[in-house]
Amino acid sequence: MEPMIYREASRKVLATEEYKGFRWWIISLGTHPCAYVELANRPKEYIKKDFSEISIHGGITYVGNDLWLEESGKSSIKNTLIIGWDYAHCLDFYPHINDDGRRYPTEEIFEDVKSCIEQIINLNL
Repeated sequence: MEPMIYREASRKVLATEEYKGFRWWIISLGTHPCAYVELANRPKEYIKKDFSEISIHGGITYVGNDLWLEESGKSSIKNTLIIGWDYAHCLDFYPHINDDGRRYPTEEIFEDVKSCIEQIINLNL
């Protein structure tokens, strides 16, 4: 796991692995981190599913079938359902907007990833 360094200029994968059979990623966008969990083998209708029953930092802010992991601008993960959330909300650090906001270490974001996956399993999503 790499540390989240705020104000870095480029997109960077800080951590990726599997937890209880779910692939996940923690990514730095430079200004803030984001986390993603793959929901593999779900029907395409899941792309329209409401994931509001998952309680996670700021709520689920991404539901899609691809994930851009690199600076290339091309999707690195394709054709699989992915949900995600970000750490750029009103009390979170965001350069020049909320310089006093909370910064999240990668290890703490990983705890949220595990919580999300546990909820997916418990909610049978």
